[in-house]
Amino acid sequence: MSLSGLAELVEQLDIAPDGDEIRSAYAIRDRFDACLAVAVGEFEAAGSYDLDGDLTMQAWLRHHTRQSPTASTRETIRGRKLRALPVLRQAFLDGHLSGGQVDIIVGTLPKRHVARFAEHEAELLPDWESLTIDETAAAMQLWIARADAIDPGPAPSERDNEVHLSPTIDGRGELRGSFDADLTALLVAAFREADPGDFELTVAQRRAAALGTVCGFFLDNHTTPGGHRHRPHVNVTMTWDQLREGSGGTYTDTGGLVSELEAKAMRCDAALHRLVVQGRSSILDYGMSTRTAPCNLFNALVARDLHCRWPGCDRPASWCDAHHIAWYEHDGPTSIDNLVLLCRRHHRKLHHHPDWRAKLLPDGTLEITHPNGYVETSVPWGPIAPPLFRTFDGG
Repeated sequence: MSLSGLAELVEQLDIAPDGDEIRSAYAIRDRFDACLAVAVGEFEAAGSYDLDGDLTMQAWLRHHTRQSPTASTRETIRGRKLRALPVLRQAFLDGHLSGGQVDIIVGTLPKRHVARFAEHEAELLPDWESLTIDETAAAMQLWIARADAIDPGPAPSERDNEVHLSPTIDGRGELRGSFDADLTALLVAAFREADPGDFELTVAQRRAAALGTVCGFFLDNHTTPGGHRHRPHVNVTMTWDQLREGSGGTYTDTGGLVSELEAKAMRCDAALHRLVVQGRSSILDYGMSTRTAPCNLFNALVARDLHCRWPGCDRPASWCDAHHIAWYEHDGPTSIDNLVLLCRRHHRKLHHHPDWRAKLLPDGTLEITHPNGYVETSVPWGPIAPPLFRTFDGG
């Protein structure tokens, strides 16, 4: 059956609020999820996500199926491991194992044990088909413990230092990491010295404040390659009228928008950089006099775009280049209306693969045309969209 035929059946579907029907519906959904997971695994293995301009399978799922980052990562890992575990894959397709059981198996199976599990799955899985979720988890943990006894993996002291900072909502972030003994001792000492001493706060809250103090001190006092101190910048975006009246303005940092309350604290001891729109305080069009976007022009791009403008890509401005839509080699000017932020990999794609084309519209909308003629768009994400004077077509 084709997907269009399935879609027609789903439109006619009416699931009664009955236990048996709901159980049956979940079993059918598991079979569909199995087919989808297999397709995802094959799609990733073929590198087909790159044909749509996406950098990873996870990015493709976020972009084209509107999955959350967590869901897209989970779907990618499930498809990848099922491709390496043929017995598990077939049991999932046949409905002998539920989606929940499969998620427990692939979610807890360490990468280093995948090949070993593939050797044992034909013997293990028939006995697991009748297990509950809790029993499946217990059986999996028992198998992992036995596999760890054979291959324990690197000792904790040999593992790489890692830090993960994940944005959540409202500008907040979640930080977690794993460190060797030397770096752990260094962090403990730094937190101790930077502890604010406010014992109405919890230990975790004091450590967070200490981390901010340490990072702020570094940014205030480190030297750039030119030997100059570089204090954190707050970009103040305002119109010409707001500048004359001394009011208004939108505050941003390199990570995006900040609240007015945060801005007041930051501008108390920071270098303020004003971005005046609808005025002539800064040059935003250098014509052909320079290929590289000067600092004020690049800051204007950041204020307009915030991150990579390739549809579906959210790599931050600090990872991006200023890309000439009409190439500099083809007499494209270095100006706000001919530049967009692109991460390095998407920048290379436009330059190395001429079948991809980019077009910048007067309102700041970026059009990316795929080699097959499909067109995707992205709009400026920043607090301002500087006036653009012409439509530029890449080439």
